[in-house]
Amino acid sequence: MSCCEICGGDISFYFKKNYAASPYGKLMQDWGDVEYFRCKECGFVISMTHKTASQSAWEKLNHDYHHFIENCDGSFNIPNQPPYAMQAMLLQLLAVNNIINLESCIDFAAGADYTF
Repeated sequence: MSCCEICGGDISFYFKKNYAASPYGKLMQDWGDVEYFRCKECGFVISMTHKTASQSAWEKLNHDYHHFIENCDGSFNIPNQPPYAMQAMLLQLLAVNNIINLESCIDFAAGADYTF
């Protein structure tokens, strides 16, 4: 068992998902079930399937996924890039007004889990 990459807490199996259906079926055809683990302390969720993949497999998936998203013909309802500039401005506004402290923050780009 591994520990959480964010807080060092214990992680345990959370759920598994298969991405065989459209639109990700072709991209994920060689991956099978993707197993997610969740930190018992902070709630961070990570795909151990992706974390333990070989470097070459991960790089290929990452490349193919981003190519797919950037070149999607609109036949799938897939959101493209998040509003990075607006997110950055909001974080800066919160920090300037002493609502949050950005000195020790991390953007792990792993999405959100709202089931804490």
